[in-house]
Amino acid sequence: MTEFNAKCSKFCSDTEADFRIKNNLVHPLEKYWPSGNNKNRRKSKDYNKQFNSHPLINPGACRIRDDSVKDDGALILVKEYTRSAAGTLKPLAKEVRTPDTLWNTILHLFKRVIKRSDYGWPLIYEFIFDRLRAIRKDAVIQGLADINLIKILEASVVFYVGADIYFSQTEFEHFDSYMNRYHLNSTLNHLIGLYDRLKVISKNRIVFEQVYLLAEISNPRVLSRFYGLYKTIRDDPGVKTAHSISLGYQIGFVHQAFQKLGSLSNLATLTLCLHLPRLRRISLLIFDKGCRSKNLSYSVDDWKQLCLYNSAKEVTADCFLLNLAVDREGIQFRGQASREKIPKKNQSYLPNQIDFNFFELLEFSLED
Repeated sequence: MTEFNAKCSKFCSDTEADFRIKNNLVHPLEKYWPSGNNKNRRKSKDYNKQFNSHPLINPGACRIRDDSVKDDGALILVKEYTRSAAGTLKPLAKEVRTPDTLWNTILHLFKRVIKRSDYGWPLIYEFIFDRLRAIRKDAVIQGLADINLIKILEASVVFYVGADIYFSQTEFEHFDSYMNRYHLNSTLNHLIGLYDRLKVISKNRIVFEQVYLLAEISNPRVLSRFYGLYKTIRDDPGVKTAHSISLGYQIGFVHQAFQKLGSLSNLATLTLCLHLPRLRRISLLIFDKGCRSKNLSYSVDDWKQLCLYNSAKEVTADCFLLNLAVDREGIQFRGQASREKIPKKNQSYLPNQIDFNFFELLEFSLED
């Protein structure tokens, strides 16, 4: 592979910036006002001082006039993702961002854009999701394969996990869980391969090895890799627990996932929570097949505690989806559970006993 020296030191190259401004293709989240997002703000005397001193504006910003709000503002363009296709020209060095600029773009997305309150979370998610793809594409174009790429991939994984959990609690109808998890798994595979190639041994790797074992919990290939890890990583209690949970899923012993949920790192715990709805329903199917009885029933409250449901209503809803009868005495296991395809979501992934703060999670991804 020929060496490619990226030269762009801005969030967005001048070529793309000029084209998008000219054709009115600027994303709403790329418009920024130094004094905040108050559209009724009057131009202050120290406007230029605020604009020029901002640490994240200068790399890729230009002054604009927004006629819709009648106020001076700054435009912070971030390179958008474009799919490679036949007939497209090879990108020039001046259009591909340097490794330091790629990381600065991550900082801008995770420290400023994601905290904006003037737009809804679905729009913010779509914007960051697209820009992360563009960041990874720039890294691939220049053949980046060092600690800089590891930092970028780690931050991306944290975002995908956190976004999935966040949407399960709020506006799920605006969210494509399949696409998010597809990118989560592909980014994880890239990251794990890079760990192996560079022979990295670090605290972060221990965390992301746990995440890898749990993200694709139904993939047998993930299990076989565990035995080839460095001994210091393989002997870590969190990695051992993640392997045990993944192995238990493969052999049908899913209940240990509920028992060992608190023994993992915070990020790995959240990754396992992504599978909780499926694990709960599998538990019902296994119990219906192996413990069926015409006379006995299982208390709904006991089942709620056993499988970490947040309410008895969630237990009843899962039983209804699987055609299991529920009465005052409890769940009736008669060996008649339905195994038809069930909706992808009817409950929050996150048990009440697990604390989750998306912004704190992202701060972890930005630590050196």
